[in-house]
Amino acid sequence: MSSATVAWVAALDRRLLRLAERGITPPHTAAQGFEGALVAMGEAISPSDWVFWGRTICAPALTRGAEAEVLLAHAFDGLELGELAARRIVTCTLGPATRVPQAAGLAWAAREDGIAALVELGEDALSDGDVHVGLNFAAVLDSPLVVVVRSTGRRPVVERGEGYGVAALSASAAYDEALPALTEAMGRARIQRQPQLVELRRTNPSSAAAIAAHDDAVEQALRAAEARVAARHPTTLTEPHGATGRRA
Repeated sequence: MSSATVAWVAALDRRLLRLAERGITPPHTAAQGFEGALVAMGEAISPSDWVFWGRTICAPALTRGAEAEVLLAHAFDGLELGELAARRIVTCTLGPATRVPQAAGLAWAAREDGIAALVELGEDALSDGDVHVGLNFAAVLDSPLVVVVRSTGRRPVVERGEGYGVAALSASAAYDEALPALTEAMGRARIQRQPQLVELRRTNPSSAAAIAAHDDAVEQALRAAEARVAARHPTTLTEPHGATGRRA
């Protein structure tokens, strides 16, 4: 995986953040310092694994062949769920951590088929009750679940593994370090049918120059997304990069 791919994800992330800040799209969780980790998550999973994603840029969708315009259009009106689900990606269910027990249940149901589930979270979601429900469910029933936590060091992460009775590891969010850690965790979950907790520690974000190199491609994807949404809502697009963003 080249650094250009990480920069491409970073460029899309920055655009989604600006759209959200302007009130055009729903809230977006910035990925600065985690771009490499997000790409690594997409690379570490197998084609049959399921992904449960939050409000960061969905890098696994890109690694599974989705066009950038799909993610941008989904941010505008939320109507790309079918295309993402076809790639075994479930995006942002309600609540900060509702997707953890959902992922644990799916992984348990599919365990006999060698399928695992990956769910990503920010560290602030660790205090949510659904994290405890999901990890306890997975630990008791040996569900092949991998919970990946984006960490800035404000909250303990790895130490929680012992309390839940799950294996835990920590690595840098830099792509070259995150990928082997995630690959190891996914392999253990799938083969041993046991949940894993992975902490990925924030690192330096992509440089402004690396991101700027993708400006034209981002603009092109944004125009394609707007056309895609306008075709679904022909009366709502009245200005570029704007009017499609509010849900009907």
